[in-house]
Amino acid sequence: MTSAIVLPPLKTWAQQRLTTLITAKTQADFNQAFDNFISKNVQVTFNGAPLTRDQYKQQFQGERFLESNATIKVLNAVQAPQLNTQVTQDSGLVGIFYDATFVEKILVLGAPAEHSTQSSLNIQVAQDELIPLPPAGIRGDVDRRRVVALNQVSVDQRGEIQNN
Repeated sequence: MTSAIVLPPLKTWAQQRLTTLITAKTQADFNQAFDNFISKNVQVTFNGAPLTRDQYKQQFQGERFLESNATIKVLNAVQAPQLNTQVTQDSGLVGIFYDATFVEKILVLGAPAEHSTQSSLNIQVAQDELIPLPPAGIRGDVDRRRVVALNQVSVDQRGEIQNN
């Protein structure tokens, strides 16, 4: 009998990691979620501009300004193999179109301020060789999938929660 973990399909993995990143409650949770999703050697293009990994992390954190709560709604997601390769759960391309809503701790006219982000995220996922395999004798697998390239188009909208 084997105790190897069963890895989720690539599209599911990407949606789960993105959701965990957006809904992280603490800075430590955010940092862990970011490291579990984004490779240390990622190539980033954000709204047409190249960014370093640290710049992208700061950009992503900026969406979470004084956040008290966040939700994400994935509107659509697609998975495709890289050109001239077979479909695999270990690597490939995933596109995710989503809306994220951030409720802030700041009150405006007595109501919590909120902003939403609409985004199209296209990622290339591969096995990250920088993540070590478990030591010999340890059963199971390690999920070494990470985003190695991403292209994101994102628009932020500020507003207020309406009291209905």
